[in-house]
Amino acid sequence: MRYFLIPTSILLAFFLEWTVGQKISLWFVPPPFTALVLLYWFWDMKFSVRVWLGVIVGMLFDGISAFPFGTYMVSFVALGVGTTFFRFFFSNVESTLTRSISIGALLCMFFVATPAWGRILGFLSASQNGFLSWGVFPDILGAAALWATVLTILFSSAIAKLQK
Repeated sequence: MRYFLIPTSILLAFFLEWTVGQKISLWFVPPPFTALVLLYWFWDMKFSVRVWLGVIVGMLFDGISAFPFGTYMVSFVALGVGTTFFRFFFSNVESTLTRSISIGALLCMFFVATPAWGRILGFLSASQNGFLSWGVFPDILGAAALWATVLTILFSSAIAKLQK
């Protein structure tokens, strides 16, 4: 059942993010439904599975993105590595609160890292088409903090209700 549920939930979140998410974006930043679903599944996976799943989902996003190819791949693999980092430091405390805080921090990292990687890869590939200027980072950071806070609160309350 889990092998059916993981790809289905990722594809559903991907569809929601690229259709519905475009209508409710903050400062042109859609809600990270796919990153949230991936982080939920990453928490219970082995490291190698996290990396491969990050590569596969990153290639899916890179195929339809305006960023240079590899931007989302690096970002989703970084989410897998970041999950390993948080699980290592919170290994003795397995609670909904630590999981929610970790996911919120990783969502903020995802929001900031993805445009930064896109800009760096665009510079390295010498295909500068001016799709992102460094001046929008305060707006992206504000949207990241807002989305991460809202989604972390919703995620932790949903997990708490499911555990009751």
